[in-house]
Amino acid sequence: MGSVVENLIRYLLKKEIIRFLKIENSFFLYKQLDKKINLSQDIIKLNYIKESPFSGENSITSIIFDKNLLLWFHKGEQQRYLPEALLVYRHLLKKYQNVLCIIKGDIEKVIVIKEGLLLSSFSKREIKEHDIYLLKEEYSVDNLVTISAHEYNDFLEKSYKFITINDILNILNIQIDFKSLANRLLMFIALPLFISSLVIMIIMSGYLYLLKKEENRLKVEFTKNRANTLAIKESVNRNIEENRQFNLLSKEFKYYEKTVVISKIIQITKDLNMTMYYIKLHEDKVDFIVRAKKQKDIPVYVKRLFNSKYFKDVKNISSSKLRDNRIQIVMTAIVKER
Repeated sequence: MGSVVENLIRYLLKKEIIRFLKIENSFFLYKQLDKKINLSQDIIKLNYIKESPFSGENSITSIIFDKNLLLWFHKGEQQRYLPEALLVYRHLLKKYQNVLCIIKGDIEKVIVIKEGLLLSSFSKREIKEHDIYLLKEEYSVDNLVTISAHEYNDFLEKSYKFITINDILNILNIQIDFKSLANRLLMFIALPLFISSLVIMIIMSGYLYLLKKEENRLKVEFTKNRANTLAIKESVNRNIEENRQFNLLSKEFKYYEKTVVISKIIQITKDLNMTMYYIKLHEDKVDFIVRAKKQKDIPVYVKRLFNSKYFKDVKNISSSKLRDNRIQIVMTAIVKER
């Protein structure tokens, strides 16, 4: 079965029915579901697209098994992608249940597996020793695997055989009732295994052919109707109510204010010769981590934030001393309503 799946993946990639999605071009998110359930691509997109960090048009590639949902957000229109992180995850899982994997290169990549689940996947220009230490602490993982750049291509090539049929069906957005399918397959248990594999391949090839044909038809239809659609859209935009325009402007102004808040924090950090390590904006607060050379810089930093008049409260959640003697401070700033 491994060779059948491997050959199928190579065929799908060669015909561009699916495309390869690099770690550095995507944002990964792991979700644990309350119960085992089959979710369509449309339902997943409806519920989770708001968690995408990308602006503009973006889409989701998802893998669902048991009560686990793996999500990869990426820019552009919805297409069928094979995530690079899924290949590495399936390969490592054959040997490790808990591991931190660092893939070396011009852009370094990180894979974290905890109790057999892919919990984190991201890329960074350079992974330093203290980054590895923080990741081990955060996920409580002791095993460290490092793959060099010249070894990685061979490692990735060998990963195709570890992809499962369920992974392929998720990528192609095909939903099958496996319990019903299993009952039917029992009727043919006396048939040679290669015949069963051949039947599956024929069915999937036929489905993919029809899928491609329908996709081409929809593209032609979309091109024909695009001019009319744009004309209708322009007419609606010209006649939109004045209060709707005001609300849109108000939302844009609030977004601008949040951008100013972020910029103010970063500017104060830079002015005091401190380092911004992490920052995240919420609806009414900002969580961030800064690093200072001296403990006495912290009260000055908090005072400068208050004096900016953008915050009604600034909290020092925790602080710790790093190996290079710098002080790391975890902070939360409550944003004033303006």
